[in-house]
Amino acid sequence: CKFYLWRRNKFVGLQSCLTKKWIGLNYMGKELTCSAKQFGQREELEIDDNSNSCSGISDDTITTKIIIVSSNWGKGGWILLQSNRLIVSKFDMSVEHMAPFWKIETANSEE
Repeated sequence: CKFYLWRRNKFVGLQSCLTKKWIGLNYMGKELTCSAKQFGQREELEIDDNSNSCSGISDDTITTKIIIVSSNWGKGGWILLQSNRLIVSKFDMSVEHMAPFWKIETANSEE
């Protein structure tokens, strides 16, 4: 899957290149979906692109863990991959080790 990465203040949003929908929390706040028509608070993500936990593969590629900011009543939560499903955990250091690193790379405008 390919997504556009948009920045707004300290947060980012991921918009599907195909459907133009945004990744975010569903209305119950429990599941990650790609159905939002605009970049709102439920779609705000935080990536760690300035610290030692983020590794730069090249100038155009980073790997980072992703936090969905609005989950857990605004406390945030890690995006986890569990049984081939994306789920949102609590934002807790005891869960951080389960959060996968995601690769974000800059694509050419021709791709």
